[in-house]
Amino acid sequence: MPKDKIFQFFYDLERWFRLNPQWEVLSAEGCANGIESRIFNLKVRYDRTDEEIDYSGTVEEIRDGELLTIRLNAAYPRLITIKVIEDNDVANLHYEEVSTDEPIIEEKRELILWVKSIADYLLIQERKTMISSVWKWLIDKFWLKMSPSGRRISLFIIVIETAAFGFFILLIIWLLIFKKI
Repeated sequence: MPKDKIFQFFYDLERWFRLNPQWEVLSAEGCANGIESRIFNLKVRYDRTDEEIDYSGTVEEIRDGELLTIRLNAAYPRLITIKVIEDNDVANLHYEEVSTDEPIIEEKRELILWVKSIADYLLIQERKTMISSVWKWLIDKFWLKMSPSGRRISLFIIVIETAAFGFFILLIIWLLIFKKI
């Protein structure tokens, strides 16, 4: 995927922030377009601590197709830099964050999941099949509006219901085979 298409995703800061598994976005004002509005407010609730934080954010630097640097000011300030590096027609996404404290292992894992969820979202967005369009619509309409714990509960319910449906089908097949005997 060309780096320009990847970087277009980061212009919608709200969608990018909603993909973060660390927090639930409670409100995002001025995040609709990171180029036009360089100052924004972001209110989040961290999933692990249940702490609500109001970030006053600024787009520090933006180089179209290459670099985006965002500063989130609050009690725990964060400086996030996203670089899209193209190497032999392959675009790589590089995430870098500077904060007051060194992130703990769980936070590092969540940041890796954040970048992975961005990559997965971009792949779904790039595909032009009907299933991908429906999948992207479901993600945008429902998934991104859920809290991280709500997402985990939803996944758990889907897995359990799929397993129950599979056992039901196996029961029907078993009854059909042994009823004839």
